[in-house]
Amino acid sequence: MNSEMVILMPVYNPNERIVNYVKKLKENNYQVVLINDGSKSEYHSLFEKMVHDCKIISHPFFKGKGYAIKKGIHYVKEHLQDKKGIIILENEYDLNLIDQMSQSINEDASKFYFVHHQGKKILSQLFSLIYNQKFINVDSELFGFSTSYLDEMLEVDENCYEVQSLIQSVQNNQDVEEIQLENKQQ
Repeated sequence: MNSEMVILMPVYNPNERIVNYVKKLKENNYQVVLINDGSKSEYHSLFEKMVHDCKIISHPFFKGKGYAIKKGIHYVKEHLQDKKGIIILENEYDLNLIDQMSQSINEDASKFYFVHHQGKKILSQLFSLIYNQKFINVDSELFGFSTSYLDEMLEVDENCYEVQSLIQSVQNNQDVEEIQLENKQQ
């Protein structure tokens, strides 16, 4: 089941923990695509340690998380379209949560899934007023969707990508499932 999922991780100046985390994802049969968002040269040795555990896409300048995510989605569309879903991570999350999201996408590929943590309550309230759909938090560091939505996700504005993708999903009347999380898993 995990072999049908692609993990996209936009990273900028990562810490050493990412090397072991990527290894764990690979050991759990996830295809990992890391997007190096213009990290400084002193971080290149970390990327070199991961070259056998994931696909690394690099660009020389920092362009922002949304750009990096779209670059990864474009790669999936061009090279991994046989996969069933994409899970986008900005941080290291417990593998059980990743597995849960993977299973959810496998069971119902029509939904856009996101995990929230404590955060931007005012933005969430504003979202509820504008779009008449209530979410506890609209800013997520972990979200996933079926590869059948690749074209739609490539059209999302790069600025504040995770919120923009949620807005687009709601506007397109796509089912959205919010997964509550007490504290961010590390």
